[in-house]
Amino acid sequence: MCFNYVAQGLWTFQTQRLSTRSLSRYAIVQGMALAINALAMGILVDGLGWALLLSQVLVTGFVAVCVYVLSAIWVYQ
Repeated sequence: MCFNYVAQGLWTFQTQRLSTRSLSRYAIVQGMALAINALAMGILVDGLGWALLLSQVLVTGFVAVCVYVLSAIWVYQ
């Protein structure tokens, strides 16, 4: 997680300064992403009976976009 925080900050978002504030925000966003992924998979697969692979592809795409947007506007701003 620490490597991803540094790599995304320096390479993807090209921030000039990493801080404990942005690290804590990063951890919050990643925790939320994990929770959303688990909840959505439970609803789609267990609740609605969707196929596992289709559900994971859709949920992964959704979560990736959410994490990117939150990282751009809140974590690494």
